[in-house]
Amino acid sequence: MGQSGERLTPAEKKILSSLDAERAAKEIQHLSTGIVDNDSGAGAGSATGGGADEKKIADFVEQEMKGIGLAVNVEPFPVRHYEWGKVSLRTNGKSLEAIGGGTWGTKDGVPYARGDAESGHLLRTTLVDVGNGYAADYAKAGDVHGKAVLVRAGYAGEPMTLEAVHRGAAALLHFNDGDALEDALQGGPDHADELPTVLISKKSGLELVKQIQNGPVNIELESRIDVSDGTSHNVIGVMKGTEFPDEWVMVSAHYDRWWHSAQDNASGVATMLEMARALAGRYQPKRSLMFLADGSEESGMKDGAWALIQAHPEVMRRLVYDCNMDQAGWTATQGRVLTSPEIAGAQKQVIADLGLSDRITVTLGQDAGTDAWNFGAVGGGSTSLVVWQSRQLAYDWNWDPKIEPNPFFEYDHTQFDLYHPEDYKNLLTEAEVNTLSMFWMDEPLNVPIRLAGVVSWANKILDSDAAKVPDVSFNDVRAALSDFRSAADDVESLQKTATSAAQARVINALLMNTRNSLMPWLYSYVEGSFRITRYANTLAAIEQARVAAEKGDRPGAIKSLESIEELEGYSQFSPDVQQEERLSAEADNGWGRVYQHFPQPPRRELVAAFRDLSNGGDVSAAAQSLKGLEAQAQEDLSHSFWIVAGRLHEATETLRSARLE
Repeated sequence: MGQSGERLTPAEKKILSSLDAERAAKEIQHLSTGIVDNDSGAGAGSATGGGADEKKIADFVEQEMKGIGLAVNVEPFPVRHYEWGKVSLRTNGKSLEAIGGGTWGTKDGVPYARGDAESGHLLRTTLVDVGNGYAADYAKAGDVHGKAVLVRAGYAGEPMTLEAVHRGAAALLHFNDGDALEDALQGGPDHADELPTVLISKKSGLELVKQIQNGPVNIELESRIDVSDGTSHNVIGVMKGTEFPDEWVMVSAHYDRWWHSAQDNASGVATMLEMARALAGRYQPKRSLMFLADGSEESGMKDGAWALIQAHPEVMRRLVYDCNMDQAGWTATQGRVLTSPEIAGAQKQVIADLGLSDRITVTLGQDAGTDAWNFGAVGGGSTSLVVWQSRQLAYDWNWDPKIEPNPFFEYDHTQFDLYHPEDYKNLLTEAEVNTLSMFWMDEPLNVPIRLAGVVSWANKILDSDAAKVPDVSFNDVRAALSDFRSAADDVESLQKTATSAAQARVINALLMNTRNSLMPWLYSYVEGSFRITRYANTLAAIEQARVAAEKGDRPGAIKSLESIEELEGYSQFSPDVQQEERLSAEADNGWGRVYQHFPQPPRRELVAAFRDLSNGGDVSAAAQSLKGLEAQAQEDLSHSFWIVAGRLHEATETLRSARLE
């Protein structure tokens, strides 16, 4: 515990002192290597969504929760399951370690075979280096029909795979030529439905590049992958509340994984279980405490968290707080708590009470790569996530060896994510922060949700957004925020007069329902996490590019457009691939489409203008195209104003209805 703690009660101090980092460390080791021991083609030790090995971990967690004394329920939910067979890859007769595959198997019970030998199970062909896997790289490489292609990429995303399919490639080998460890097999295999795809190490990839330069490289690839509908599970342990049993304080951690994954996320599950042990028998909660081990998180954002949101809207409408634990306790001198703006004050007080204000910073917003995003930005709950590593909002990876001596991003989703004691010096600190956060959310009569904090968060970001597009009026949104702030202040004043559980229950429900309906429409997966920011960024970039193009400044116009998220990379794929990506985005009926948290594929006209400028096309013609695109971007920004202001008005009217019984 930190040097402070004057505000902590004796009961809280007793529970915090019972947290056992050594016990949690042993559980990390057991979860990582003691339950599942396989030779999966997804990486040895992997336990992927819907498979038997994932279920083994779920069964273990279920028994642990029961042993702790929690009331346990296991809830199944459907997932797409991939059963990964061992990969056999040979290049010019030499065996290479690889994961992924998919030369043969079954898809929904129907056999497929993509090879040309041994009944289609084995693929024999030549390997072609296609650089980064963009259209221009294929044009330079020539015809790749029936051949395997070698691509430099840390993650072979769908456009990259579709480009290979579009070019007629028979298989895709990819590797990370960036900051990855030389022998690491990094990343989860993906897109086996479209094309046999394998991950190889940086060392192997660079060696193959040299070999191809010196002569033909022949490969032999064989791997079975069976694809079918499967079932994953949420393991839910509950301590029922005495005073507000239908209000919930949650701790969540996913248990599925690539490789053995001590840090991602055996550490989160083990620390969650340790918190439950410390509380059981020592603490009687006012609100119901839920300990959620959710499955299939690594399979995509429609995972166990999403399944719980769909299955239990009554929980999400009364979710006081979710403490998400993903990659816990990593050794670093500094950390952050990514926090919903409406509970930032409570989180800052927790950090201060533990004497950790000089080590841990409270940062507003969430990481879209974790379940905290699902519960906060999709489910509309209040969430926090402690982060010790070189990761934060919007993939802002900044590694400082003085802060994080052993950067985890080198091990993430690789065979090297194994338990080493020296890497887990913050286990106890994180357990203390998260346990005290639970107390702060559970113990008060009135929930510590301060919607005025949402207004402060939004206005700060709007100041930055408005500076990018100074000719655009933000008055409607500002006015809506001002009205919302006034109503929120009134509710907070009313809340202070609530002296009985019955009165508190009314105001608590009002605050949580308002937050639940409003917050998903305010978040966006860009810097600062506010919806309007992406549209302001796009308008500013197009306007600057148009001005540069009108002056004949081709480099300036290109540079401005490059700042638009995904445009540069997206424009480098073939038109057919771009079209397929657009169709896929339009057909997606998930929350990403509904709430528009993530950017959709860039408009065809914008891609065309960027490509023409990059390829030496007429600058004057580009300026005319950009003028039309600028008008569309202004309309998109106005539409985002309309959504935000409209949702704020609805929330304001709801808050104004507040009355104590």
